[in-house]
Amino acid sequence: MFLYDNDDFFHFAPVPRDLFLADAGEGRVSLRLLVYPALVRRLIDIASAPLPAFLPRANAHTTGVSRAFGILRERARLPWHRIVVPRHVTQVYRCSTAQRIEREYADILHRNRLLRRRTREQVSFSTLAYSLERHWHPQDRVQRVWCAGRQVH
Repeated sequence: MFLYDNDDFFHFAPVPRDLFLADAGEGRVSLRLLVYPALVRRLIDIASAPLPAFLPRANAHTTGVSRAFGILRERARLPWHRIVVPRHVTQVYRCSTAQRIEREYADILHRNRLLRRRTREQVSFSTLAYSLERHWHPQDRVQRVWCAGRQVH
């Protein structure tokens, strides 16, 4: 079973199976994850942090990705190049991944839920989900957006 947010598609429009899933052989499926590296947002956040208050700073989405980047480096010990962000709003990941994140990162998710709205203190769930999905299920196919047509494993 998989989860996804249908925000990128018109409601009730058909979504082709091969948009998110690929055959992994032996009756298994592999997810197709369209991503970009979280390091991009991390660097924007770090570069903008010391700026004076009258200059623009990283937005809440960028700081959320940056905070998730730090958590994944520390807790999951993921190398920087394995931490990714979904390229578009529609996301697909396994229910088992979401449930495992709920167990292993419950303290972070609890703090996120208390915020009620997007702030600089939030942690990006989609960054956690896609990076850990890729980590826990290495058979998934990952396509970086700047490498059209090229899959990265």
